[in-house]
Amino acid sequence: MGLIKRSGIYYAEFYNSAKSPPAKRYSLKTRNKRSASSMFNRMQIDLEEGTWDPWRGPHQTPSEQSHKSPSETLFADLVNVFLQSRTRLGRSPETIRTYSEVLHGLEGRIPDPVFKSKAWTNSIMEYVYDKSVSPATQSKRYGHIRTFTKWAVKEGHISIDPIEVVEKPKRRQVLPKSISPDELDLICKAIDKDYRLKLQAKLISKGEMVWRIPLFSFAIYTGMRASELARLRWKDIDLANRLLSIHEQKNGHQQTIPLSRKAISILEGLNRDKIVEDDYVFHSPRGDRVNRSAKRFAERASSVFRHYRREVGLP
Repeated sequence: MGLIKRSGIYYAEFYNSAKSPPAKRYSLKTRNKRSASSMFNRMQIDLEEGTWDPWRGPHQTPSEQSHKSPSETLFADLVNVFLQSRTRLGRSPETIRTYSEVLHGLEGRIPDPVFKSKAWTNSIMEYVYDKSVSPATQSKRYGHIRTFTKWAVKEGHISIDPIEVVEKPKRRQVLPKSISPDELDLICKAIDKDYRLKLQAKLISKGEMVWRIPLFSFAIYTGMRASELARLRWKDIDLANRLLSIHEQKNGHQQTIPLSRKAISILEGLNRDKIVEDDYVFHSPRGDRVNRSAKRFAERASSVFRHYRREVGLP
């Protein structure tokens, strides 16, 4: 029994030597691993509970259709069915949590829990354009509610989309403010001070914490993302030609970028004794130089940077 992939499509395969044939395979009709895993888990649960037998026919997903007519649909019930549907589609817990937060926030604004197009539209408009929240939050609310109402219409839970006449909020484009050399210096000094105090108190070993100073400096002078820095190895760097190769960007493409003199200086300042090509460029003294979770490394680096940024009073 297991989840397998053939020609890009995921299949659920079940085996029982007492059955004929001993193996049964069903196409999950998806190329998305998360969605496939979610469906396969549901099949396993139904098999273990005895509500489904792979040798008797395809797995039937519980219907998302409400037994009530559109005019009797309760908002709270509709939200629960929607969240269950997103979970079955393999949406991440963070996404489900955000949907729940937005929709339950809207629930408190609706005067009549039974679907009424005009009442719901007015409530959506007031909730989305709440002046106490930022434009980014307004856009988030609109987008999540729009996904919810379109799903509700498609599945037959409601007959009219109440958000159709609500204008989409105009989100102001705000470019991130770059860190200046003076601000970078403040952050590096804060790390160094913290490092020396903890080293003196024998709370850490030599080289811990302070190795992040070249990491943060290199990030600022190259514009690389934390995830890209987490995957950066010495074999990706051509010091002779001052070039760096990024093999996995956020958009999935590869890129070669030129290195400035300051970026080169940072690399040259690192302890490169006994370094091999597959070693990560940035790592803690006791960290694995060859294998690690890029996601966890990036999240931790970002968290530490935010901590020292706040400590020195930067916005």
